[in-house]
Order: sequence, then C-alpha cells, then structure tokens
Amino acid sequence: MKSDPPPRLKFILPLGIFLASFLWFCHHAAPAMAPLDSAELSAAGATLGIAHSPGYPLYVLAGNLFGSAIPLGNWALRMNLFSALCASAALALLACLLADAGPLAAIAGAAALFFSPAFQKQAVVAEVFTLQLALMGALFLILKALLSASPPEMNARRAYLLALVFGLACGNQHTIVLLLPGLAAALAVWLKRVPSGSRARVLGVAAAFGVLGVLVYAFVFLRAQAPPLLNWEEPDTWERFWGLLTRARYGTAALAQGAGAVSWSARTFQRAAGFYASLIAEDAGWTGLCLAAAGAWAAWRRDRVFAAATFLAWLFSGPFFFILAKTSPGPNARMVMERFLPLSAFFMAYWFGAFFGAAGRYKSGWVLLAAVLFWRHPAPADARSDYLDYDYTRNILRTLPRGSFLLLDRADEAEFGMAYLQYAENRRPDLRWADCNAGVTPSLYGKDYYRLWGKPRLERRQEVESALAASHPGGVYYASLEENLVKLNRRRDGYLLRVEKVGAAADAPGFPWEEIYSLRWKFPLPYRGAIQLSSHCELLAKHYLERKRIEKAEGHFRGLAAASRAPDYWWGWIAGQYFTAGRMQEAEAGFKKALGYAENAAAYSNLGVIHERRGDAEGAERMYRKAFSIDPGYAQAYYNLATSCWRRRDWKCSVWGFEKVAGLNPTHPDAARFLAAARARLSNP
Repeated sequence: MKSDPPPRLKFILPLGIFLASFLWFCHHAAPAMAPLDSAELSAAGATLGIAHSPGYPLYVLAGNLFGSAIPLGNWALRMNLFSALCASAALALLACLLADAGPLAAIAGAAALFFSPAFQKQAVVAEVFTLQLALMGALFLILKALLSASPPEMNARRAYLLALVFGLACGNQHTIVLLLPGLAAALAVWLKRVPSGSRARVLGVAAAFGVLGVLVYAFVFLRAQAPPLLNWEEPDTWERFWGLLTRARYGTAALAQGAGAVSWSARTFQRAAGFYASLIAEDAGWTGLCLAAAGAWAAWRRDRVFAAATFLAWLFSGPFFFILAKTSPGPNARMVMERFLPLSAFFMAYWFGAFFGAAGRYKSGWVLLAAVLFWRHPAPADARSDYLDYDYTRNILRTLPRGSFLLLDRADEAEFGMAYLQYAENRRPDLRWADCNAGVTPSLYGKDYYRLWGKPRLERRQEVESALAASHPGGVYYASLEENLVKLNRRRDGYLLRVEKVGAAADAPGFPWEEIYSLRWKFPLPYRGAIQLSSHCELLAKHYLERKRIEKAEGHFRGLAAASRAPDYWWGWIAGQYFTAGRMQEAEAGFKKALGYAENAAAYSNLGVIHERRGDAEGAERMYRKAFSIDPGYAQAYYNLATSCWRRRDWKCSVWGFEKVAGLNPTHPDAARFLAAARARLSNP
C-alpha cells in the first residue's frame, strides 16, 4: 500500500517552487506591451473588454482582478506579471502531481517545464497559455485524487469539482477540449467502480457543474451590451455571440482570419507531424525526450489509468493538434505554433519527473538530473528590455496630427497596440481610429461586414472609406502595407499613408521622422522583432524615396537589409530613383545589385537605356533582348529596342519592336504612330 508523501512534499516543496519561479519570471517579465496578442489581452484585462475569438472571459476577469489588486506600473506590466503568476502555479501543480514519487521527481518535472524555452517565453508576456497550463495542472491533480480515493461513490464531489474546473477552463481557451480523450478514458474507469444505481446521478450533477463553469461566457454577451471599449465583433446579438464563441470567422482549427483552406493529404499529415516533432525535440532536447519516454513507461508501471490519461492528453494536445491545424514548417508558422507547445510539454515534463521518481532511490539520480539540467538548460527568455512593439506603436501616434482619423489595415502589432495605448493608457484621446477588419473596433462598414470576404469586402471598404476621407474634417491616415488595396490618392508620411485631400497645402520635402521616432531593441532579434525593425526601416525608406531623397532612403534600406538579413531586392527601387534623377552611374550600380537578387525585366531594360546613353548600342540591344526573354509581356523593353533601332535606321528591327508594343499595349500613346512611320521608312528606304 502506498504511503502518503510527507507534508513538506505535499505543500512546502511546491510552495518553494512557486515562489522561486515567480520571482524569476517577475525579474524577466516584459515591462510594457509585448508582441502578438499580448497588447490586445492587456487592453482587455485593463478595461474588462472582449478579446478576439472566443473572447477569453476567464482570462480577462482573472487578469483584471489581479491587475486591480497590484496598482503598480502600467497595465501591460501587470498582465505580464499575471502570466508569471500562472506559470509559477503550473510548475507548483506539476510538482504536486509528482510529489508521491518523491522529491527528486517533483523537482525534476518542474525543472523540465521551467527550462522549456517555449514555456519561458509565455511566462514573461501577457498570454492565455500559462493560465491554461495552471488549469491543466489543477484538472489532472483533481483527477489523480479522484482515481486514488475510496470508496468512489463517496468521492463524487471531486468529480463535480473536475467538471467545474473543466468548464471554467473552456472560458480561457478552447484547446482544453484536447484533454477530453484522456480525461474521459480515466473517468470511464473510475465510473465503473461507482455503483450502477448512482452513475446517472453522478453524471448528471457533473454535467451541471460543467455547464456552470462554461457560463463564464455569459460575461461576453452581457459585457457587449454596454458596450466595452474593446468589443471584438460586437457580440451583442445571439448570432454574433455564437460566431465569436465558435470562431466562425476563423474556422474550427484555423489560426487566422481568412486563412486559405489546406486540403488533407498524406503530405499534409507528414509535414504537420514532422513540424511538431522538430519543435518538441528542439524544446526538450533529445536527452529530455529519451528520459521522458522512459518516464512514461515508469508512470505506466506505477498507475496505468493515470498514465494512459496523460498519454492521450499529450497525443491530442501535441501531434494531433498540429495535424488538425495543418501546419507546415516556416518562420511564421513557428512563431504561431510555438505558443501551443507548452500544452503537450507539460505532460512530457510529468514523464520526465516520473523517470527520476523511479531512479530516486539511487543517489546517482540526483547527479544525473544535475548533469542533464546543466547540459541542456537554455538561456532564459529575458523580456526586460522588450520595448519594440510599444515604441513602434507610439511612433504611429507621433505621426498623427490632432483630430486625425486612422484606418488600420496591417496586422496584430498595429491594431492591438493602438487598442492598448488608447484604451488602457488613455493616450491620444483626440484621435479616432478603426480596424479595417472590424475586429478590434466596431465595424464602420455595417453589421453584415463580419460575413463578407474577398471582392464584396473590398467594394464595401472602397465605398465607406472614400466617403470618410471626403467628410472627416481632420487628416485621414492609413497604417497599411497594401498601398493599392483601396483606390485613394495617398502619400507616404513616416510609417503611415496620408490621404491627399483636394485643396490641401503642398507637401513638404519630407519631415525627418527618424529624429522623433524612438525604437529600442536588443540583438539577437526574435523573428517578430526582426519584422518590426524591418518595417520601421522599409517604411521610412519609402517615405524618402517618394520625395526623391535618395541618399536618405538608401540609408534606411541598408538598415532593412541589416535587420532582416534579406537579399538586396530593394536596390531596384533605389536605382529607379537614381535613373529618374539622371544619376546614371549610381543607377547602373543599383540595377546590377538588384539583379544579383533576382532576374528582373525592368532592371535589364533600364540598363539598356544606360548603355545607349553611353553610346553602346550593341550592349543596349543585348540588355533589351534579355529583358523580354525574361518577361515576354514587358512592353517597355520592346519599345526601348524599337526606338534604339530607329536611331540606327534599322527599320526592320524598329517595325518588329513597335508591332510587339502595339500588340501588348494597344493604347500606348506613341507605338501606333511610330509603327506607321517605321513601316513607311522600311517600304521606301
């Protein structure tokens, strides 16, 4: 018969793990709003708002309660510390799960999860995943107590508590349903031990408690009636509330709105499973994976029912989830899916601890644990200096004159950052702004806009935004990377595009935005940080490029290359400006650098003009022919060749070139006239 662990293991050791890890995570927590969903979740916590689907009511309510209890620092910092609290609770609960296997098991399991890079990244920024891990730990701790208690019919209260916590966990994130196969399998075994006459009552009461937990979603519907500042998709009707709850705009397993469908195939399955395997191997290390596998066997030998529950929970929250989402390797997919990795890593950490529990009777077990952790431990996820997203969004605010209207059509970093700065920190209340996807802000485009995609959505945007640009008394600006998505006369102004209104004052030569923009970062930049810094450099470069400030634009493009480690694709833009300015030497060098990145018909055609101006007709013709060999539909190369042949009185070549231009571009203003003249010269030399 198993003896109960001493009190120091049941309470003192988990408490020590909680306090030590909480202090660690507080020390490394981000001081301001962090990337991805963190800014939006911080704003929702600060204002009791409704975040993106499915609204995350439990996280918002718990985060607001925690943040209100510690009125220190900004709200983003408080929500980051809330993640630290939940992460520490998850570690303590994991230690409690392993306490009956001995102190070495509890310490090893908590250490395995603590040293997971994916887990550490979530523990220092505002995200829902650490609360999810804490709830998972609570569920499996209750399950373990339920399975070990006797007699079963007298222990139904634990089953009710399990159902209640599960229902509440659904109010944090839907991924909790991935635990159902494991929980259901274990509960089915437990239920067989309950007298048959009591089973229906136990199941009915448990279901009622589960529904009671799920009722936390009533907060979303009731809060939307107010409505709050952050009111994702305005779920104040049953239809929109149900759409938010079921992620109707995303799809059941899609992770972004409007994501293209990926069909099922053996290749899709293989890519997704391989992607998960590569991420978890990188996160845990091969030594950690081997010890976790051995620990799974040790756990099976110790308690088969509970071990099977943990295995099914790992299988569905890890490989199955990646396959369901149809993910494939890539930096963007890695950035998104890495956040879900701790869900399955939690169970692998449990097995890791179980291995050391089996080895705990040997002193060498402690030595092995110390050696593994010393060898494998990664650098901590230190977000103390992470101001990049905070500074970037404040730079957007700096660009806007008083009374402006800002339309945001970028990605999460702009819309979520604006929501946080204006709603949680009350910055720039003079501004009005709208999310063009009608997520963060109420829809400007009508209530049916939530169901529109593709061409109908763009047509609605064109109509509404054109009217807004004409009627708003202040400036109208866009934060957008799609410069031609909406047909309005817009000009780049720093990070933004400014709508040019009729009768507006002439544009200045170009305000030196880099002198007032502030951007703090540290190397090495994470993938998302590199995107932000690259965006900063590219947008400023385009700002100066539009104003013919070529040297300043080139400097920012060089910064883009350094930040993104991207090839020199932008040299074509710089070279084009040098070409227009008549600076042929710099233009030639730029076009050649652009061609070093990729073959480009326009670059070859412009090099032909440069050769021709130097008197090198043969070199010019070679460049023109190279241009239309790459792109047979590039009419400008044929036109340049035809005019070059005209100057050399090669009428046959000239006629051929102008015929090509006329065929490709019948509305060309000069091709038809020159073609007729060249034909006349050819027939009457």
